Amino acid sequence: MSLLEAYLLADTGMLTLIWITELINYPSFKEMSTVQLRKWHPQYTQRISYLVALLMFAEGVFGAAQLYVHFNGLSLLAFLLILGCFALSFFQAVPLHNQIDRGEQFPEAVNALLRKNKLCTICWSLIFVVGVVELWMN
Repeated sequence: MSLLEAYLLADTGMLTLIWITELINYPSFKEMSTVQLRKWHPQYTQRISYLVALLMFAEGVFGAAQLYVHFNGLSLLAFLLILGCFALSFFQAVPLHNQIDRGEQFPEAVNALLRKNKLCTICWSLIFVVGVVELWMN
C-alpha cells in the first residue's frame, strides 16, 4: 500500500465519522432533555474521543508525510485543510463539548456545536476529495 493509499484510507475513516456525527450523533442531542444529555454526553465524548484522536493523528501524520514526500499544490491544500480542521476542533468544538458536559448554556451550546460541525464536515469532505484527485492524478 502506498503512502497516498494509506492517507486516503485515513481520509475515508474521518469522512465516515464526520458524516455520522453530522447526520446522526449531533442531531440526536437536540432530541434529548437537558437531564438526558448531561448524563449521556460525558460518556459519548469519552468513547468517541479515542476514535477521533486516532483518526486525527493519522490524518496529521499522513498529511505531513504526503506533503514532505510528494510536495505539490494538492498536498499543500490538503495539509492546510487538516490544520484548519484541527483548529476548528480544538478551539471551537472541544470548548462547546466542555460546556455541554458542565450543563452550561443549553440549548445554545448544542446549537453552536451543530453549526460548527457543518464547517468541519465541509472541511473533512474537501480533504477527502483532494485525496481522491491526488490519487487519480498519480
